[in-house]
Amino acid sequence: LRRSEGDGSPPPSEFRAIYTGLQFEHSAFLKTDHKQEIFNLGFETRTSAPLNFSPREGTYFQFAPFVGYQFGRRLTNNLENDDPNGQKPNKWISRPFFGFNWTFVPGNVNGGSFVTFKGQYINRMFLSGDPMFNEDDVVIADNLKPLGFLETSLVFNVFGNEVLQPYIKFRTGRDAPKFVLTQNSFEIGFTTTFDFKDI
Repeated sequence: LRRSEGDGSPPPSEFRAIYTGLQFEHSAFLKTDHKQEIFNLGFETRTSAPLNFSPREGTYFQFAPFVGYQFGRRLTNNLENDDPNGQKPNKWISRPFFGFNWTFVPGNVNGGSFVTFKGQYINRMFLSGDPMFNEDDVVIADNLKPLGFLETSLVFNVFGNEVLQPYIKFRTGRDAPKFVLTQNSFEIGFTTTFDFKDI
């Protein structure tokens, strides 16, 4: 096990494992649901400790546990009349969270890979209470219980580059901003990447 100051990028093939040091991320966020009934505006800070493994040349695995905190406010909320207790839902956001990311690239000796397996698990805790919804978009609780959400995806490198990459994605759990329960949801699509460094 070796320690290095880096950005979490894959280690050289001669290293079996490498610890890249703590990473600190700070970001603002604006999230809404597909009906634009709830808008969440806030700030997120996250600390992660990536561990990179290279069991053999061309193969790469990263496991990155993290902890963080979200703070913000709901800018609009027209759902006061849907609250089961007859009260206005809390509009402040205060969410400590923890979880982990992972990326697995089963490469070959030439450094290429046909598929990448990656995902994230996040568990949010609620200090101020967030309105939680059912599948019919009705508020069912002002939630204070921890809620977990898992998302994984298989990304296929069928064209030998990152310009067009088909993927299969799986989701389960409750995610912001409405925390509607998602049970074994699958999604098929593609991602594109453009590089403007030579323009």
